[in-house]
Amino acid sequence: MAAIAASPGLLTERRPGWIYKASWDLPLLILSAVLVPLPILIAWAAEATGWMRPEKVIDVINITVAALVGGPHLFSTITYTLLDGRFRESHPRYAMMAVLLPVAVIYTPC
Repeated sequence: MAAIAASPGLLTERRPGWIYKASWDLPLLILSAVLVPLPILIAWAAEATGWMRPEKVIDVINITVAALVGGPHLFSTITYTLLDGRFRESHPRYAMMAVLLPVAVIYTPC
């Protein structure tokens, strides 16, 4: 991973104001914006057709959002913090919080 991050080809293509470059960032941003209403629309359709009760619809929304947002976010957090030794050495408090915060969220009663 360090070899990829230090690759000169990748660093020279980065454009100011973009995460990487416009041709890479815009499709991801647009796709993300398109995905936002999908869990709600699917849940609404399921309830309107009588396929699910309102309680189950809420569960569908929560699971869908967790799969679309939580999974990729957790993966990137782990790979960019906990698996990077340089990050752990230079930011030990952040690395510790990256472990403790998800555990606290899971075990905190509603």
